[in-house]
Amino acid sequence: MFALASCSQITLKQGEINASLYQGDVQKAYDVLNQDIDKWKKNRNALLYYWNKGTMAWMLGKHQESSELFMTSDYFLEDMYRNYANVAASLFTNDKVKQYRGEDHERLLFQYYQILNFMQLGNREYALVQARRLQLELQRLDDRYKGDKDAPDARYHEDAFAYLLIGLVYESAGELDNAYVAYKNAYRIYSNFYPSTLGVEMPEQFKQDIMRLAYHLGHPDELERYEKELGLVYDRSQGKRGGNTVFFWNNGLSPVKQEISINFTILRGSGGWVTFTNSQYGFSIPVYIGEEHTADGSAFSNVELIRATFPKYASRGAFFTHAELLANGRHYPLELAEDVSSIAHKELDDRFLKEIGKTLARLALKKASEYQLRKESPEAGAALGLINFFTEQADTRSWESIPHQISYTRLELPPGKQSLVLRATAPSVLQDHPITVYVHSEGMSFVGFHTLQPGNPLP
Repeated sequence: MFALASCSQITLKQGEINASLYQGDVQKAYDVLNQDIDKWKKNRNALLYYWNKGTMAWMLGKHQESSELFMTSDYFLEDMYRNYANVAASLFTNDKVKQYRGEDHERLLFQYYQILNFMQLGNREYALVQARRLQLELQRLDDRYKGDKDAPDARYHEDAFAYLLIGLVYESAGELDNAYVAYKNAYRIYSNFYPSTLGVEMPEQFKQDIMRLAYHLGHPDELERYEKELGLVYDRSQGKRGGNTVFFWNNGLSPVKQEISINFTILRGSGGWVTFTNSQYGFSIPVYIGEEHTADGSAFSNVELIRATFPKYASRGAFFTHAELLANGRHYPLELAEDVSSIAHKELDDRFLKEIGKTLARLALKKASEYQLRKESPEAGAALGLINFFTEQADTRSWESIPHQISYTRLELPPGKQSLVLRATAPSVLQDHPITVYVHSEGMSFVGFHTLQPGNPLP
């Protein structure tokens, strides 16, 4: 109960942060994270504290601080920092008492921000190490669901944008063969999974990049295949470099998790099985709870209806719909490369039935314990029922300062300090953001900017 109270306080603080972000006041949101730091850094929520503060430090241009915060967050992703007592407690209360370890897409975006930090600090070697770590995270993501018989075939288990980012870092370091391998992985996912499942088409800039590397690395057959599949003809007179500056536009805010409740009717079977049904959603879910709980006269035999709570994403979206970069008299359109909101919804939907099964099994045991205790002591049974009611909550934690979508472009700029303008547009609205960048004489420069206004601020 104390753990849940602590979570409630953090939820209120997160509301203050979101209100500041909706107004574009990153400094105010950052300042909220500097209040009651010890509460933020409790083990259950430490990862979110460092991720959110690292994101806001990045927005404020504090790249060294942001990098250090993300490096600290790394410790809480490792199994050695998992609190197994809290994991066990979650089986009897809810998932909120466990350490937050991040959704799959969040664990990838953590690497994205860290790569941006290192590149903006001019530390290409560290960015290269981070790109290799991102490759390992992608491999773990794929392996995690490859052997899962319950996972749908079209679930989110690969990320085209992550491979694109890896390729850009390798290209910046002059490792063109490795860059090309990463681009080929991105090409495969952009061609198949992204358009049909996430509604994201392959960016035109990326098409040019993969054809350019295929040509200059001496793969004419592959270049011809790309040209045929993409319906394009590559200009073979182009140089080896596709632009020395990469600009990433983070737009809007990611969806947030909210709690939904569903009522289930219980049908008893034999051999310790019960079936939870809900006609509204068409659910019919068998759950094994043990023969001692389903036998005639058992405590659970009195339970006919049960209410379960689950997390569900609510979209915030983005106010701006398009953007372009103005530099040296030219206009560079920013193209959608990653739809974070679509991936978040997809990821939660993919495991929804598994979440339901786990929650219903926990609820069934809690109810059985409550009814058994009522037989022995009505007062104690009523007290346990009250505790069960208040502890049955969905885990609605998420990294709420990441963008709704990420777009990008590449451009060639003279070395040194350069002035750009990000022009973001919405119906009847145009907003210019002046941006100063430092372009390195070798390799590539990475620049990022976040327009925070959501399309649908939640209350």
